[in-house]
Amino acid sequence: MALDERLADDAEARIVVVGDLDDGPGVHSIEEHSLIDDVVAVVSGYPFNPRRMLRHAFIDRELGDRNRTARFDEYIDGIRGRPLLLDHILLAPAIYWGPFRKARIEYDAFEPQIDRRASGRMRDPSDPRPQSVTLEFG
Repeated sequence: MALDERLADDAEARIVVVGDLDDGPGVHSIEEHSLIDDVVAVVSGYPFNPRRMLRHAFIDRELGDRNRTARFDEYIDGIRGRPLLLDHILLAPAIYWGPFRKARIEYDAFEPQIDRRASGRMRDPSDPRPQSVTLEFG
């Protein structure tokens, strides 16, 4: 059963999708020129039917410049240091509007681990910054 069907059948469905849903290099060009959606849009659903859409846990809770978990050189687009949102925490409406309390990208844990003397991929402790979400089920 597809996620949107599951959400249509059960408005109280407790579904969380967590993972590395990045689309790889050049995804922005592919979306722009072919009108094909990225993986996150396909998995989360469309805003035309918000009751059947998974919501991103921290998009509305982090400032715009902090809504990125990594920076990569996009060799297809020719853009160096493009800010990307690679890993995602998507919540069903019943969780987002219910037990969901907070979410964030863990900059405070990540930034002190950066080796500023190193370069390239050796500089950061991992490619994406970690994320967390807090849920409180009664």
